[in-house]
Amino acid sequence: MKVVHLCKVRGISGAEKYLLEILPAMQAKGIDVEMICIYEPHEIDDVQPFIDSLKGNKVVVRSKKITRPISWSLMSYLLSSVRKSEATHLHTHLIHADVWGALLKLLMGKSLKVISTKHGYQDTYDKDYLQPEKVRKNGHYWSARLVDRIIDRTFAISNGLMNFYVKAGISSSSRISVVHYGFDFVKSALREDKRYDFGSPQLIIIGRLIPLKGHELVFPVIQKLTEKYPEISLVIVGIGTHEKYLKNKAKRLNIANNVKFLGYRKEVLELMFNSDIVLVPSSAEGFGLVVLEGFKAFKPVIAFDVPGCNEIVKNDENGYLIRAFDLLELEEKIEFLISNPSKAAHLGRAGNKLLHDYFNLDRMVNDTILQYNSF
Repeated sequence: MKVVHLCKVRGISGAEKYLLEILPAMQAKGIDVEMICIYEPHEIDDVQPFIDSLKGNKVVVRSKKITRPISWSLMSYLLSSVRKSEATHLHTHLIHADVWGALLKLLMGKSLKVISTKHGYQDTYDKDYLQPEKVRKNGHYWSARLVDRIIDRTFAISNGLMNFYVKAGISSSSRISVVHYGFDFVKSALREDKRYDFGSPQLIIIGRLIPLKGHELVFPVIQKLTEKYPEISLVIVGIGTHEKYLKNKAKRLNIANNVKFLGYRKEVLELMFNSDIVLVPSSAEGFGLVVLEGFKAFKPVIAFDVPGCNEIVKNDENGYLIRAFDLLELEEKIEFLISNPSKAAHLGRAGNKLLHDYFNLDRMVNDTILQYNSF
């Protein structure tokens, strides 16, 4: 078996973190793998660390910069690369690669099996994310639907995401299944560090600054909690189009001193470990990788009861699931954990155990190989 993975890479986010984990692990199990990395010229500074990391793990990487998503030059390059690799399977990630994979399937026919992993849907879907009845019948939708009818197999990273693709009419239940993420996070000694101390108590949200992630929903809760905890801090890690709006809203609510915007940071686990609670106020998540990161840092996670998050967070076992967008309940659970550090520690330990028992890399790799062998 020879598996070539294909992705248009913009930096290191969910799909790229997945690839950085699974490719070396598959290679270690004797599966011959390669990576084809497509990127735009202005993205090279964000893409190069991804390429370097894979090469450092002795994964063969082919890369090409493009200025247009579809061209004869690109398709000729992909066709030549896949043929030279003697791939039996092409595994695509994200919509651009899915389309390229479907075209390669049409060109190569039965000699190439094409599989797509669905890591999410469309970023601009905003707060309607994973609500199939509200999906926009745009170019993205029709492209995804056509791809599904050409390639051999699809699997999603969560049941919520799989159900969305089926109910939205993009895929059918007979052609899509689930392989949950699994990670072996870098084994580093997490310790208390005053460099990551921005207030007490300290809450943290990790994620892109876009409406889907729900940062602004937490702001009125923080405003109320400052009455009892004037030194409380909400640490926000990430960048995105919503940054200016969020900063202005924090100012309007007079909590600018309590909300700390740190931008992009590599030391995510260290920041979580030095916080008290991890918040995931998203409208939905394709999976919820940030929840696993919280578990790695032994922290309780509070999330809304929405697709993705509700497959990982077990209410009152490793965190709390709040009725979607119920800010009063969110405030109550935050204050409860602040007042009960022993309960918070218990939830954090339980999350860490679930991470190692199920959401681990070996299980994900084995499940993926089973998918390859299933058709």
